[in-house]
Amino acid sequence: MAGAMLAGTIVLLGAGLPELLRQSWAVSPVAWAQFVYAALGAGSLGYVFWYEGIRRIGPTRVAAYAYLMPPVGVLLAVLILREPFGLLHVVGAVIIILGVALARAPSR
Repeated sequence: MAGAMLAGTIVLLGAGLPELLRQSWAVSPVAWAQFVYAALGAGSLGYVFWYEGIRRIGPTRVAAYAYLMPPVGVLLAVLILREPFGLLHVVGAVIIILGVALARAPSR
């Protein structure tokens, strides 16, 4: 995965270099901190946890947990951004959680 990300970065840098050179880098320290968090925290740690999960419980069971991202995203949007929360959100979350529970259930 690291090799694929490095190769992709090289290709993107090649394609985006002209725009990078024209970009204004006068960005606040808070914005730089957010960038570092997104790159190292959320990005890198996310992959570390993902592959550790695959090592411990296998790819099929880990993939089922990926479906929990939308309900968590909605929950965070409601709590942090004060987004509206409706019946369709509840129905969607229940369906997703039941699906993940079904995938976790032992096979008979």
